[in-house]
Amino acid sequence: MQKGYFPPEWVSKLKSKCDIVQVISSYLTVNKRGNVYWALCPFHHEKTPSFAIHEDEQFYHCFGCGEGGDVIKFVQNMESITYRQAMEKLAEKVGLELPEEYDGEKIAKEKKERDNVLYALNLAKEIYKSNLYKETAKKAQEYVKSRKFKKSDLDNFNIGYANGNTVIYELLKKGVSENTLIKAGIAGRDEKTKKLYDKLSNRLIFPVLNSFGECLGFSGRILEKADYKAKYKNTEQTIVFDKGASVYAIDLLKQAKRNGELKDIIVVEGQIDVIMMHSNGFKSAVASMGTAFTEKHAVAIHRFSDDVILLYDGDSAGEKATLRTIGILEKEGLNVKVAKLPKGQDPDEFLKFNGAEKMKKLLENAVSPVEYKLRLLEEQNDISRSDGKANYLKQAFEIINKIDTFSEKDVYLKLISTATSIPIDILRRDCASSKVEKRDEKEKIESVSNEDANIKSIKYVIQSILKGENFSKIDFDIKEYLVNPIHISVLEKFKEYGSFEKLIENATPEERTFINDVMEYESPAKGKDYLDQCAWKIVEQTLRIKQQILSQQYKDAKDYGERKEIAEKLNKIIVKLSQRRI
Repeated sequence: MQKGYFPPEWVSKLKSKCDIVQVISSYLTVNKRGNVYWALCPFHHEKTPSFAIHEDEQFYHCFGCGEGGDVIKFVQNMESITYRQAMEKLAEKVGLELPEEYDGEKIAKEKKERDNVLYALNLAKEIYKSNLYKETAKKAQEYVKSRKFKKSDLDNFNIGYANGNTVIYELLKKGVSENTLIKAGIAGRDEKTKKLYDKLSNRLIFPVLNSFGECLGFSGRILEKADYKAKYKNTEQTIVFDKGASVYAIDLLKQAKRNGELKDIIVVEGQIDVIMMHSNGFKSAVASMGTAFTEKHAVAIHRFSDDVILLYDGDSAGEKATLRTIGILEKEGLNVKVAKLPKGQDPDEFLKFNGAEKMKKLLENAVSPVEYKLRLLEEQNDISRSDGKANYLKQAFEIINKIDTFSEKDVYLKLISTATSIPIDILRRDCASSKVEKRDEKEKIESVSNEDANIKSIKYVIQSILKGENFSKIDFDIKEYLVNPIHISVLEKFKEYGSFEKLIENATPEERTFINDVMEYESPAKGKDYLDQCAWKIVEQTLRIKQQILSQQYKDAKDYGERKEIAEKLNKIIVKLSQRRI
């Protein structure tokens, strides 16, 4: 069995065991009227129920926002997890065993080890929390007071204190093994005495939870200045904790989405910033865990919203981190805006000096990544001087020329015109002439790998269609631009049978192999914009092949009429390629 793929007969069995009304009732208040059950839609705000659950057909549909699907899709959307994770969650709920490969001895052993580690971590979290209110935690209490944390902040974020090795003794008493304490990253072993010790001893503890509210690890802050100690220390990499993927406060982000309080996800740099943002009413603030923002972080937050505001510190390090993170978020297909803090301030300091109302205005005035980059360039160059203005324009044109549409380019050229007092017509001309084609070795390598990029594009487009993604609709028939008969056949059969399960049942062995390959494919980005890019890549490849064939035919043709006919066809292709549209 291939990773990430469940046999259709098993999926059908799972659906038959899950009563959609019962599952949805565990999340929402449901009332029956006639043959249909009704509830307030969890996916958009409404006062009158328009969310219909059809028990006989086992599907739901909202007449307000159009959201609909089966029991698996409902759990996927409610929990903000993958389709596969939703199936695993439902299987556990109804007592259905996962397919044989997942029940092997190795998997069972790994699951038990993971469960033991999670159990130890969650117990440790509660012990740390109780430690904070004891007499031995005076330094921690003073620090909490100095940061103006409210009692609700301490509770919401499960903040605690590592009092010596207390947590080790308490966990051993509760039957947690020494081996599990070490695997959980809670304890280390002294080389001389061979005794266990708390790795975060005498630090203020910030538990790191996943979206299910399970504790994965901790971040500990020192309470006294020490040259030989890092201010923050995180749990090391374990079987459950990956700081390059863990998002601080993602559990509260999920809660905000359920409560209808989530619009934009606000990404800040540190735990204290997150806590103070939440304390002041900004319930969608999150941060990466003591490391640079990664692609995994972007994927994790994308499950909850498409819209992100970056709110990094107002210093040079914060600016560099902002520029780097913009690229990661845009690659994931997220809509990004940037809110710029005053020089030298972080979100915590801004809130203390200015209050929540001014923070709200700062976030409302967040700008696009292009505008942010242009403003940054303006700050870095003295445009009152001729050399500063020239350098500013050179770098600004490089940014503008990465934009695809002329209309969007014009928006930002007007900003440059305002900043430099150069007429817009001159800027348009200079910007266009500055776009020099680079014919270096890198471009040659990219050209060679173009075929590989086309195959990946085909996989992502077909995967999106087979998964029924809500952004998978394309304005033209993609089959016209596919050349492999297996690719075409899969799409035709999927359209004919109307479901993935029936497609698998009626697929040939070659088609089934291709489908498995497609469903396993992990794309570097997701969303409507990326799908459109992939669709164009497919079209472009086909058009260029046709262009080559017609060019050769034109050379070989001896008759004027035949040449004219071929030239007309060539011209149409050239126009499509230049305008990047069908």
